[in-house]
Amino acid sequence: MLIKNLTASDHEIKITKEGYKEKDIRVKTTLGYKLTLFTFLGINMETLNVIPTPIASVSAIIKPPVLTVLILETPTGFLNVRSENSLSGSVIAKINPGENYELISQKDNWFEIKLKDGKTGWISNQYAKKQNP
Repeated sequence: MLIKNLTASDHEIKITKEGYKEKDIRVKTTLGYKLTLFTFLGINMETLNVIPTPIASVSAIIKPPVLTVLILETPTGFLNVRSENSLSGSVIAKINPGENYELISQKDNWFEIKLKDGKTGWISNQYAKKQNP
């Protein structure tokens, strides 16, 4: 909008448009100067026939399947669980054939498993078989 011959004074400009919030702007004009005004109007949500969509919430955290190992028969009737993936690792537990344990990792010919008490240890994969969930 262009207004010519505007007097030097205080003025109030009211901007309206259907679907938008009304805006009042006060300006002071001075003779000999040009005033350029840029403004934005906010959307009037009350006049729109739009129902806001609620933000979706995550109701569950998806976890990857837990892999397990089944302890197989051994010549001794039990399997040593070691502190490291080596025969030189100290024995920290003895487990029985037919039991299942959570597989944590594997390295070379060894499985790292989680014991019932929450500790982890290593067993030879020669006496264990990976199970799919």
